[in-house]
Amino acid sequence: MRRAEDWKVFVISKPFDPDCHIAFIRILQYLEESKIEAYVQEEERKVLESEFHPDSERSTEVESLDLSKLQTFTYGIHTINLIITIGGDGTILYASKIFAFSECPPVISFSMGSLGYLANFPVNDYVDVLNKCLKFTSVEDDTDTSAGDSTHPILM
Repeated sequence: MRRAEDWKVFVISKPFDPDCHIAFIRILQYLEESKIEAYVQEEERKVLESEFHPDSERSTEVESLDLSKLQTFTYGIHTINLIITIGGDGTILYASKIFAFSECPPVISFSMGSLGYLANFPVNDYVDVLNKCLKFTSVEDDTDTSAGDSTHPILM
C-alpha cells in the first residue's frame, strides 16, 4: 500500500467556473488533510493567492488551505502519480495534452453535473471516491466479489 506522503497529485480544474473552483478548493483541502502532496498550475495558484486578500469575496473558502504546502506543477520537473480533474471532458482532454510527450499518470475525473462521456464521478462523491482510490480498495460496491480481489481501479 502506498503511504499518503508518497502520493503526488496534480489537480486541474475547469477555468472560470465558480462551481468548479469551489470543488477545486475542497479537493485541495481534502488532500492537505490527508497529507498528500498536491500540485496545481501556476495560474490556479495565483487565483488562490489572490483570494487570501482581505477584500476577496472567497477568502473564507480558502482560509483553511495552507498555500505553503501547495506545489506549483512544472512539466518535466515533477513526477506525478495521479491527476484529478474537475470539470468535464474538456478538462480531461486538457490534462492529457499536458502529458502529450510523456507517460500520462492515471486520471480520476469528477464531473460537474452535465453530460460527460469521460468524467466518471460526480464531484459531490469526491471524498468517497478518493478515500477508496487512494487507499487501494475497489471503487465498486464492497459486497461485489465477482472480481475475486480488490484490484485498484486506477491501476487497471
